[in-house]
Amino acid sequence: MTNHSNAEKKTGASLSINIGVSTVELAAGLFTGSLALISDAIHNIGDSMTLLTTYIAMRISKREPDEKYTFGRRRAEVIAAYTNSLIIIFFSALLIWESIKTLANPHRVNPDTVGLIGLVALAGNLASTGLLHGISHTNLNVKSAYIHMVGDTASSAAVVAGAFAIKGTGSYIFDPVVSLAISIYMALSALQVMKGSIDILMESSPINVGEAKKILESIDGIVNAHHCHAWSIGEGEAYLECHIEIESDSPEKTLDIIEEARRKLGKAGFTHITLQPEKKDTCSDKGLIPRSEY
Repeated sequence: MTNHSNAEKKTGASLSINIGVSTVELAAGLFTGSLALISDAIHNIGDSMTLLTTYIAMRISKREPDEKYTFGRRRAEVIAAYTNSLIIIFFSALLIWESIKTLANPHRVNPDTVGLIGLVALAGNLASTGLLHGISHTNLNVKSAYIHMVGDTASSAAVVAGAFAIKGTGSYIFDPVVSLAISIYMALSALQVMKGSIDILMESSPINVGEAKKILESIDGIVNAHHCHAWSIGEGEAYLECHIEIESDSPEKTLDIIEEARRKLGKAGFTHITLQPEKKDTCSDKGLIPRSEY
């Protein structure tokens, strides 16, 4: 089984577990009136959506490149991660508002029921997190799902702790306090994933192109490196294209220089490298980053 197929299978299994946990928690939260359980359920539902879009995006991204999508469809996963983050931030804002309002007048809840359902959710989230742990480094979308599952596990543990606190002190304020903490954590985690997604979608350089210039100009025969672009299609990839002025007395030597450049840039982390060799002073603009044509 390929790594991608294994990731797809584990993501599907994690999705099934999470849907079950979300359904049980939401029903119990509505029945008991526990805002903490409802918040955790919404958190889990949001992450079920994350897992679902992750699964769909993984299926789409497996399609081979063609004449229209020459890079393939890898960015389907990045788009999914960005969309998931937006949804989670929206629900987090609603729950933060509701939690703040409830702090002044906490609802009565049954701590035994809340604690029991919290333990069930904790067990399910631990299982889902375990499934995703080994594949969380494969791409940004799986990583975002894994981060959310870790958050689900922590929030379920907080629900259980809150139930014990209510039972021990008789104060129901712990329910909205736990809800508020979970919601803030959800929002902060989603913002991190959103930033990573935006960086890729906006073609930000995954590696400093200034370092690429230094590497290229340190190679004997390369006079100048300019017009450099660096970007990524998905996490773990770093594309680079650069113009390089070469002083060479033969085509064979030029090819050797380019091969050495590729090797050194590969060690620096670039995975896809395109170098355009030029004679000296071919380009009038020798800036590292070319001037905008717009």
